[in-house]
Amino acid sequence: MGILTSSRRLRSVAYNTFLESVRQRLFVGVVFFAFLLMLAALVLKDISVHQDKKIIADIGLGAIDFFGTIIAIFIGADLVGRDVERRTLHLLLVKPLSREEFIIGRYLGLCLTILTSLVLMCLGLSLALWTVQGGFSWSLLSAVYALLIQICLTGAIAVFFSTTTSRVLSILGATILAVLGRMTDVLKNASVVVEGFPDWLGKGLYLCLPNLLNFDLKNRAVYGDSVPPSILAYLTAYAAAYTLALLVLGALLFRRRDLK
Repeated sequence: MGILTSSRRLRSVAYNTFLESVRQRLFVGVVFFAFLLMLAALVLKDISVHQDKKIIADIGLGAIDFFGTIIAIFIGADLVGRDVERRTLHLLLVKPLSREEFIIGRYLGLCLTILTSLVLMCLGLSLALWTVQGGFSWSLLSAVYALLIQICLTGAIAVFFSTTTSRVLSILGATILAVLGRMTDVLKNASVVVEGFPDWLGKGLYLCLPNLLNFDLKNRAVYGDSVPPSILAYLTAYAAAYTLALLVLGALLFRRRDLK
């Protein structure tokens, strides 16, 4: 009975978070600009002979990655801070809703928002590919799925920061980690490239930060290389482990946060 009641509360928080997110101008604007970029790909495809499908797929996946990450960071960083600033969080927590349920519900709502944005952008990519007699291959679907779990992981990073600090610092922190997560190989060998850079720091960051480059399957998708299901399973488990750790740590810190 308790589990069912808790699941209802989680669904309620997630659904309300989703409605709040899709009504924001940021969400609408980002999806709109992604569509514009895919339309631009239709123009650019004429520059290269017999490479139209590859150009559209490359630009489309890049747009999904970039704009999806913007949605995850900016909306995710605002999920908790907005309620704290408006003093509405106190009213929510007066009800039989724990702080942990609030954080998890907020994150699930963010994931639903991210999924919706990716579906809309994929529709735009499908239309662009359709104009050149192209379609979604298994490798392209795999690349989109990898982007989905990568962006949801980025959203978990933003939610983690939002449980402990202000909106501006949450956006800054999530952006820095998202960038560093794409530079883990550079960080690993930073002491060789940058004189005086501590080797222990570079390797420590390499071990601790999520390697977001693992989720980049765009080249495989563009050139039609097959993606084994084992790779997708590994990426799913990898993202789930980091997400779980971030949400648990965020919930513990949020439990101790003074909301007055």
